[in-house]
Amino acid sequence: MFLQLHNMCENKRMQLIKIGNFNFVFHLIVSERENKIYIAVQLLGTKISAAKWNYEIHVYNKGEPRRKYQFSNKCFATGESIEDIVRDNSCAVLPLHYAKTFINNGAMAYKYFIKKEGYTREERDPSCTRRGGRAATWRLRGGRGRGRGAHHVSN
Repeated sequence: MFLQLHNMCENKRMQLIKIGNFNFVFHLIVSERENKIYIAVQLLGTKISAAKWNYEIHVYNKGEPRRKYQFSNKCFATGESIEDIVRDNSCAVLPLHYAKTFINNGAMAYKYFIKKEGYTREERDPSCTRRGGRAATWRLRGGRGRGRGAHHVSN
């Protein structure tokens, strides 16, 4: 998901995210008092369930595509207080002076990804499993533009 932060002053943003039967809460907290931005993801569930999910944050400047801040961590359970997570710096932490270097046209662009640990291509696409002792082969498709993807090739 791509979002922009337009306000670098005291701010709290929460977003509910649904992935299958799982519900997550995305937190973005701007603290002027501490001069930091905190970003965390919580699973509405147990610590054991949350430990099976990872989140990844990418903060970047659209004008400088090769430069970005990247952070990944396990998701937190909702039983864990977001205040404790922030206080312990257990989540993504960007100093405001550094975050401001990513501002382009008055906004800081960021993306986040939530992934289940060990989630493989075979789980996503049952057609690419081993059949008859042959391993599935994957080849990247060339072509024009950005629409490159993997395609199954039968041996």
